[in-house]
Amino acid sequence: MGREAELPASADPALARLSLEKALTCWCRRSAPEMLQSSEPPITIADEDWHAGCRLIEFQLLSGEIATGATLRWPVRLRLARANGRVQVIDTTYVIAHSHTMHIARSD
Repeated sequence: MGREAELPASADPALARLSLEKALTCWCRRSAPEMLQSSEPPITIADEDWHAGCRLIEFQLLSGEIATGATLRWPVRLRLARANGRVQVIDTTYVIAHSHTMHIARSD
């Protein structure tokens, strides 16, 4: 007889939304993503544009989020300023996973 596997906790949409909003607001304020590691719960975020130095002008969380087990996929509209000054609007999705840390990654 094998051990019973412990199922991961279901995604908490309210906590996922709050964490995603906190992360994107941090980006809008031009803070470093590492600042989020001291929040409660700690947040790590993987977004190539943020790490590359693009400026987030504004964001909008869109409806249509999908919970799958312990992760949640949330559609977001980003308005970015590129290094060359060009403004770009991007519709993307962030995947949010919760363990003791909120892990957020852009998926596009």
